Amino acid sequence: MSHQEISLARVLDSVQEEVAALARMSDELQDSLSRVLGSAALSSEDLLAVQNLDLITQHLGALATYVKQLSRQVPDAWAVRPELAAATLTLSGLAQRLSFRPPEAVDEGDDPVLF
Repeated sequence: MSHQEISLARVLDSVQEEVAALARMSDELQDSLSRVLGSAALSSEDLLAVQNLDLITQHLGALATYVKQLSRQVPDAWAVRPELAAATLTLSGLAQRLSFRPPEAVDEGDDPVLF
């Protein structure tokens, strides 16, 4: 199988979109936890864990911005073979998106479902 070279800026844009999506999911989780835990008596350890979720959300948002800014600095001529890196990922949907393969080439049924 041959690997297609893709603009590094395009790959970084895809990584930025993935990180931004994680930031949004983390923010939604934080909102849900706030509603659920609103009246709960939390230990200091539990409170720290909830605060860490906020920190994770902030870091993911900041990383998305950082990667987006990097993608704007990359020369147009720089290209990579994202399939080679994506082949190391254990989440097939993520691997498909970051390898730029068509969606029909991947069965996303093997991604872990926690609930």
